[in-house]
Amino acid sequence: MIVPAMNEKEIESEIKKDFAQICKSTIPRLAIEYDRERRKNKIDKSSDYNKLYSIKTAGKNQWMIFIKKATDKPKYKHGADGTFFCVVYFYTKQGLNVCRLCDLDGDLEFFYGHFFKRYNERQQLNLPNTLSAVKHFFTMNESFRSLLSHVKKEIAQPGTVFAESVCDEGLALGVHYIGTSRTVYKTFISRHLLTKSQRSVEEILDEEFDENTIVDPYTETNNVAA
Repeated sequence: MIVPAMNEKEIESEIKKDFAQICKSTIPRLAIEYDRERRKNKIDKSSDYNKLYSIKTAGKNQWMIFIKKATDKPKYKHGADGTFFCVVYFYTKQGLNVCRLCDLDGDLEFFYGHFFKRYNERQQLNLPNTLSAVKHFFTMNESFRSLLSHVKKEIAQPGTVFAESVCDEGLALGVHYIGTSRTVYKTFISRHLLTKSQRSVEEILDEEFDENTIVDPYTETNNVAA
């Protein structure tokens, strides 16, 4: 179980261990359930039909599993035409933390609770809590189409580059740690705001993010066991 006392390496190890087990046992089961539901409800074969499954693993970690028709498949014909990614959320002394994984060898994308607070505000969603914003964001933004990282001499954190990733509704901004598979996204900028401003990534992060910001924890009861 991920706990606040863990360091970064311990957290990453716990996440990867859980994710490996999810891929081995949970995803095959949910893929069958997803396929059965599409057929039962006679979902149009061209529809993405996004589904979210919330689970609590044997390691007592809270995960969200997103399954939909793969973007590169014009029509959903069988289970192989689906795709998935997983999100785990946990709490540290700084508040809510979220990590997304798409495959066993992929990068770990971390998001601070502040990111989803800004997403909720800037998309004018009026969602009741941060976890609702987490679910909505990943439902609407399946993947980042590109990742642009660039070095700045005045960067505050040695060993990092700024990360600027394009998603369907705007930009995810943060830092990537050089020599690792770890990227941390700190804030979200909506598309309509981007048209009004050409500020640099570091200017936005300096203005938008306070590392001492505490996000009020919000927990849920999950009803699917891995």
